[in-house]
Amino acid sequence: MATTGASRRSPSRLVLGTATRSFGGLALLLIANIGHAQQWAFESGIASTLSYTTDAALGSATGSERDDTVLQLSPRFSVRREGARLKVAGSGALSGVAYANSTQPSRVFPIADLAAQLEAIERWFYLDAGLRALQSSADPFGVSPGAASTTNTITTTQVRLSPYIESSPTPGLRYRLSSDNVRTSSGGSTFGVAVTNASGYFARNAFSIERDPKPLGLRLEAERSETRYDDTDERLILDLARLSADYALGEDFTAGVRGGYERNSFSGVDNKGSIYGVQAAWRPSQRTSLSASSEKRFFGTGWALSFDHRAPRVAWSLALQRRVDTSPQSLFTLPATDNVAGLLDATFTTRFPDPVERARIVQDFIAQRGLPPSTLGPTNIYARRLSIVTSRSATVLLIGSRNTVALSGFNSRIEDVSESGPFDLNTRLNNNVQYGASIVFSRRLSTTSGFSTGLEWRHIRSLETVGSDRTDEGRVLVQLSVQPAARTSAYVGLRYRLLDSNAFADGEEVAVFVGIDQRF
Repeated sequence: MATTGASRRSPSRLVLGTATRSFGGLALLLIANIGHAQQWAFESGIASTLSYTTDAALGSATGSERDDTVLQLSPRFSVRREGARLKVAGSGALSGVAYANSTQPSRVFPIADLAAQLEAIERWFYLDAGLRALQSSADPFGVSPGAASTTNTITTTQVRLSPYIESSPTPGLRYRLSSDNVRTSSGGSTFGVAVTNASGYFARNAFSIERDPKPLGLRLEAERSETRYDDTDERLILDLARLSADYALGEDFTAGVRGGYERNSFSGVDNKGSIYGVQAAWRPSQRTSLSASSEKRFFGTGWALSFDHRAPRVAWSLALQRRVDTSPQSLFTLPATDNVAGLLDATFTTRFPDPVERARIVQDFIAQRGLPPSTLGPTNIYARRLSIVTSRSATVLLIGSRNTVALSGFNSRIEDVSESGPFDLNTRLNNNVQYGASIVFSRRLSTTSGFSTGLEWRHIRSLETVGSDRTDEGRVLVQLSVQPAARTSAYVGLRYRLLDSNAFADGEEVAVFVGIDQRF
């Protein structure tokens, strides 16, 4: 039976409206609790940067090199609450960029990553809500969007509502019933290229019940995920049921097997089949965890491995996986954008157990050391797609008494799942391989000054089945910062970027900048 346009849009509108009401309810709770100032941590600030660049249009389609003076103004805020029933954490900003010589369009970009959790019924019913707004590349083969630049940017926003029931009726036995509902919108491309529409709706409904391995543990789970894009009638539906068995081989190590059945519907074809695989986990302490799994799926072998370790002076994070993915789902599962702050928060957990105080100390540390808010990662592909994604990433943060080093590297491969239908676009946008690495070094010169430098490199190339396009990009940044007051930072620096591509115009840029950051 045909589906009308109004009925296709109704789930998205329902999610958006429900999420808006959810945020409204959380806002009322915030106002009701505002008198308890000790439970909340608010911070606001504003940063302004004045830059002179030799090529404000680096990587544009025209290839003409034009210098310009650029002003960036970014008011921001952050909030955190760790209450017994309500938890709130996140940040938001507006980044305005203006060009004196109009080499690029002046714009204001929203940036936000907010999350809230309400324990509506004690130890039983919970409500999670989230809001994200971020900037990414309109075309991953173009120049990477960066600070004080509007080139090759696309704005993606997401509203999430996730009610769930979770309980433990007896020690060692837990059950969970959840419904994740996500509405994603993308637009505002500033690049002269045609990109497919990534706006759409993602839902995942799941149930699980499990018993801890003492020594034998069991887990039964079932889920349905659905993705709908606004520019097509096609729905992507993935259903699966899985039974896992784990055996405790020691106090901190478990291993087991899994098996089940899946049914998937996309591109007018239904796929059915069994799934089976193995899994293992090692958790010697709260500071260290290692987990791995592998199973046969309809797209081949899916697998995942993650390792996290934190210590007072070092934090490690390693993630490898092969999975099936859509654009709305990828943003839903994307880690928090301030991953440097997350690594520091994990490192400082023992020394500063209070999460609100620790969040303030982390921000002070980032400002004093001149560290970036995030490390380099693959460019997320926001397009109408159903993809097999194979990704590998690693981040290490080393903290000394005066020196700090952050290293990161990644490799990502994305390719179409289907060989026909509306999701077999067969374009470089949906079929490519990315590599990248970065290192940031900072040194505290005195109690009020610091020096930092960073080096980034990324490479992307299309799969041989769709062409031979490729792009290499490098960036070097040097910055000196001082703190004339406790909550004021001033900085001056130099940036160099190089773009080598057969898909867009080659070029290089040299920029000098000066700025000030005031926290309130």
